[in-house]
Amino acid sequence: MLARFLHRVKPRVLIVVETEIWPCMIRSCIARSIPVVFVNLRISDTTFRRARMFKSLSRLVLRDVSQFCVQSEQDAKRIIDMGATPSKVVVTGSLKFDVPLPLQLKQNAATLRKRWGEHRPVIVLASSHEGEESRFMAQFEHLKRRFPELICAIVPRHPERFDAVYELLCKFEFKVSRYSNMAVEDVQAVDVLLVDTMGELMLFYAASDVAVVGGSFVSVGGHNILEPIATEVSTVFGPDMANFREIARRVTATGAGIQVLGFDALPTVISGLLKEPETRQRLVANGTRMLRFNRGALEKTIGLLLPVVEQVSRR
Repeated sequence: MLARFLHRVKPRVLIVVETEIWPCMIRSCIARSIPVVFVNLRISDTTFRRARMFKSLSRLVLRDVSQFCVQSEQDAKRIIDMGATPSKVVVTGSLKFDVPLPLQLKQNAATLRKRWGEHRPVIVLASSHEGEESRFMAQFEHLKRRFPELICAIVPRHPERFDAVYELLCKFEFKVSRYSNMAVEDVQAVDVLLVDTMGELMLFYAASDVAVVGGSFVSVGGHNILEPIATEVSTVFGPDMANFREIARRVTATGAGIQVLGFDALPTVISGLLKEPETRQRLVANGTRMLRFNRGALEKTIGLLLPVVEQVSRR
């Protein structure tokens, strides 16, 4: 099937993004003189551990790859240890620092905020997984007693969980609404809003005072904390950031976000952020500087891709 696909599609270059390493695809392309390039490569603990178990196979797969554009020095060391040719490995940084913002994001966020009630503080739990919503809501009860006007938007990571999360939220003594029903409901009376649509996470980040990024309080490895930082919202995340270890390190080191040890810490941290606008402003300013300093991975990656593409085009 793979051979049939390559024969029909006839790709000129195979560009592999982030963590995907497909041995059969890579070897099949190289056998057909199709250059293989890795971009934004991150070697997870699991991938590295497996590669070390089959080091001879890993070296066979990786030795003829044309270029490796990796996110960090650790990723560079790991891919070389796995069998990559050192001269073909370049640390370009993470493409996630080059966060593109949707057009008119701030205007749309202001409109959404006005519908909720501009005086109301807003927090968002983003990209949440099973087990995170219930634990978060237990802490939201504490926050609601301190900030009666507080509204929370919950954005589950997977759309197939929308109905289950809605049923869970309705078990708490709050006015809960689905975002898809906002047009027909009195949103200013809502305490908890379930975001049951796709592709609007950045809008909710931009409309919030505090963003709590899910996937970091359960054994998932975290999610992209640079997105809320790019929308200029105070960002909080949990202890499990295994998939974004270097990004989390830079964010905490520069004071661009706050990492907590668990849900129990959220009431204190979020209360402090809601009470002290200057603290939120400081986080946002730190985040803006941090993003500006680390941008450039896209330009570096394109610069490394161009010679490969130009060489293929001359054939």
